[in-house]
Amino acid sequence: MLGIGSNIDPEANSIRILARLIEKFGPVLVSRLYYTTPSGMVSDRRFVNFCAVIRTELAPEACKSVCVAIEAALGRDRSAPDCKVSDRPADIDLLLRLPSRNPDPRDVAGADYLLQPTRELLALLKGDDVPAAGERLCLLRKLPDAPATIDRDDRGCLVVVGEDRLGGERDGLHAAFRAE
Repeated sequence: MLGIGSNIDPEANSIRILARLIEKFGPVLVSRLYYTTPSGMVSDRRFVNFCAVIRTELAPEACKSVCVAIEAALGRDRSAPDCKVSDRPADIDLLLRLPSRNPDPRDVAGADYLLQPTRELLALLKGDDVPAAGERLCLLRKLPDAPATIDRDDRGCLVVVGEDRLGGERDGLHAAFRAE
C-alpha cells in the first residue's frame, strides 16, 4: 500500500501520479482523495492525500526507487536539503506490504491524514463495508467519490475507472488484489 500526496497543483498532480503508477505497475486500487493541511512543515498550500494498492514483485527498495523516479519526473527535487518539509508536486511512500495479517490502519497509515484512506482500502481488500467518506473530500471530475480501481486502456489511451470492479469483474476485486 502506498501513501500519496501533493500540494503543488494537487488535483492535476494526483491524476498524473496515478497515471504513472498505472504505467509502471498496471491496475491500481485507489482510496478516496482528501484535502489535508500540511503536517510537519510550514506551508499555506493544502495537500491532496490518498492511498493506493499496487501489485508488484519488486522488493520494497526497488519499488521505492520507482516511486522516487515518479516523484522526480513530476518535479520533486529530493536532492534539496529541505525536501522533506517543502511543498511538492508528488510524494509517494510505501506504507504496507500486502497481504498482511490483520493490519491496524493506525499502524499502517503512519500519519493521521492517511488514516481514513488506509481504512477504506483495508476494508475493501477484506471485503468489509467501506467506511463513509471523511471530511474534506477532494472530488475530481475524473475519479469517483468512492474507493475505485483504475487501469489504462491502451486501445484508446484512456484511464478506466470502475467502482467495485476491475477488468469486468463485478462486485469484487480483480484477482491481482485478492489476498493469496
